[in-house]
Amino acid sequence: MPEAPPKGIHPIFLRGVTCDKFGLKTGEGVLELVDYIDLKKEDVMKEIQVMGVMSDFEPAKKIIDSITGDKILIITDKGQKYGETFLICYTEDARNDYLKGILEAQQAIELQRLEELRLEEERKIAEHARLNVVYEDKPITPRPWVHMTQADTDNEIRQLSFAPARDLISIEISRPKRYTKQSFKFADRNADAAGVIEFRAYKDPHFKAIKEGDIGIQVAPLCSSSNAQTSWYRSVQKAVQYESATISETESKDNMLSFLEKAVLEIENALQQNESVDIFSETFRLNGDDDINEGALAENELREVKNFADPTYSKFKVLSAIDWMPHAQGMVAVSAVRNVTFDMRIPLMGQTNTSYILLWDFRLLVKPLILLQSQQEIFAFRFNKTDSKMLAGGCITGQVMLWEAGDAIKSALHRNNRGTSSSSSGNQSAAAGGAADNNQVDDEAAAAPLAPKYVSSVDHSHKKCVADLFWLPPTTQINYRGQLVGDEHLDGHSYQFVTVAGDGMLMVWDIRFEQIFNDELRHIGRTKHIPTEKSSTKDGGGVKPLWAPIFKAHLKRLEGVGELSLCKVCETANAKNSPFSFNNKSAITTGDSRSQFMIAT
Repeated sequence: MPEAPPKGIHPIFLRGVTCDKFGLKTGEGVLELVDYIDLKKEDVMKEIQVMGVMSDFEPAKKIIDSITGDKILIITDKGQKYGETFLICYTEDARNDYLKGILEAQQAIELQRLEELRLEEERKIAEHARLNVVYEDKPITPRPWVHMTQADTDNEIRQLSFAPARDLISIEISRPKRYTKQSFKFADRNADAAGVIEFRAYKDPHFKAIKEGDIGIQVAPLCSSSNAQTSWYRSVQKAVQYESATISETESKDNMLSFLEKAVLEIENALQQNESVDIFSETFRLNGDDDINEGALAENELREVKNFADPTYSKFKVLSAIDWMPHAQGMVAVSAVRNVTFDMRIPLMGQTNTSYILLWDFRLLVKPLILLQSQQEIFAFRFNKTDSKMLAGGCITGQVMLWEAGDAIKSALHRNNRGTSSSSSGNQSAAAGGAADNNQVDDEAAAAPLAPKYVSSVDHSHKKCVADLFWLPPTTQINYRGQLVGDEHLDGHSYQFVTVAGDGMLMVWDIRFEQIFNDELRHIGRTKHIPTEKSSTKDGGGVKPLWAPIFKAHLKRLEGVGELSLCKVCETANAKNSPFSFNNKSAITTGDSRSQFMIAT
C-alpha cells in the first residue's frame, strides 16, 4: 500500500503526452524521466483553462492556485512511494526541504568524485615511482643467519649431540706371565685374604650416568605433487567411405524428364502469381473504407471478435498452450496454469496442483463446454488429427497424459441443446418439472471435470517440463528400434506422438501400449524390460503395464560435450502430389534454447 504523502506534497498522474510537452522525458523508456523540474505556473494554468477536465493538472487545480510563487516544482518518484510517479511541492517548506536534499546529494557526489581523483593521482605517482626506481649494484656480503627461532634450533641440535661431561680415566692392569692361561674359580672371600680378589658390582653415588638416546633415520626420495587437466573430446566420425550409386543413363533421363514435367506447371503458376499479385497490398485490410473514422490506429489494428474467460478456472492465470479442435467448427482448447515467476515456482516444485484444459465452443460464451482435469500443470497439448476426440498433453513434471473426450463432448452438446429448447418453452406440467430435476442432477454429474484415461510413469518420463508435443501423421509409425513401419501395417489412424523437453530427450509414445505389452502388435515390437505394476482389481492379482515411451533418443551436440535443451518440435511432411517430394514419410525438426535446429527423418 502506498504511504500517505507528507505536508506540502501532492501526488499527481501525468500521461506520456503531458511529459513530452513539458519536458519531463529524457528518452523513449517509461521511466526515463528527469529528477525534478520547475514549471511556470502561468503555463500550467493555461493548460488547465484550454483542456479543462481533459488536462492532467485539473484534479490539482486548487493546490496549484494556492502556490504563491511563479514556479511549480515537479518531483519524479520512480519508486511510487506515495502512489504516483510525479509529486507537486505546493509549499515553500516542502520545496526547500527537497532542494536541500538535492544539494546535499550533489555535494556528496562531488566529494566522492574528488576522492576518486585523489586516489587516482596517488596511484599514478606510485606507479611512476615504481617504474623509475634506481637500483645500485653492490657486492653481496655474507651475513650471519638470524632467525626468530634460532635459539630453539640451537638447543635442539645441542640435545641431539653427545659430549663427555667428565675427564677420562686411564687404568693399566698387568700380571705376571706365569699366571696367564690358568683356570680360576671365582668365589666370595674377604678383602684381607690373599689370593685372587673378585670385584663385585656396587652402586657408586659419585658415578655420573651416561645419557643415551634412540634416533631413527630413514632415507627416502623426494616427492612432489603436481596437477594436470586434459580436455576430453567425444569421438566423432570425421570421414565416411561409401560406394557411389551407379544409375543407368536411360533411367536417369526418365527420372529427370518426369521430374521436369511435374515441376514445370508449379513453376509457371508461381511465376504468373508473382506478376499478377500486388506484393505491396495490405493483407489485413479487409473492411474497406467503412472503418476509417473509428480512430487514427484503426487501419493497423486487429479487431477483437470474441473474448472467453472463466472466473473459476482461468481467472488470473496464464494460458500456456492453445489448439484448435480438428473436424469441429468453432471449438478451441486452452491450458490455464498459475501466473508465477521462475523464482516463485522453485519452492513449489514437487507439489501437486490441479490444472485444467478448457474446451470453448463459440456458440457458448458463458462457460467452457467441458473441463479436462490434471494433477499437474499442462504446458503443451495437441488434438489427434484423425480422432479429434482424443487429446494428449505434457506436464511440468515430464509426464504425459491422454484424454478421450468423445462421450463428454456429446453429453455437453446434448445438455446445451436441451437447455436451449427448455428455455424457449413457457410453462410445463409438474411431472415435467420432476423430470427436469432428474435431468439437472445428471447434467451436474456429466459436467464434472474429465480425468485422464492414461498417465505415464514418472520414472520413465522426461526429467524436465515437456516443452512441445505433436502427433505423428497416419502415414508414419515407429517401432521400438526407432525404425519406420512398413505401409502394409498402416490403417489411416494416428496412434503415436512425439515429445521433447529440456533434458535433451526425444520420446515416442504409443497409446496402444497395452496391446504392445500383450505382444499383439508384432510390427511395433516390445522391449525386453517393460515397466509393470501389480494390478489391484477385484478379480485377483495380476500385472499391468505402465505407460512408457517405446523409443527414446538422447540428442547431444555434434561437437564437444553437452546436451541440447529442446524447446520446439514440428513436422515437415512431404506431400504425395508435390513434384519436389521423394517419399510420403515425415521429417522431424527440433529446436533448442541456443537457437540451433536439427532435422531427422
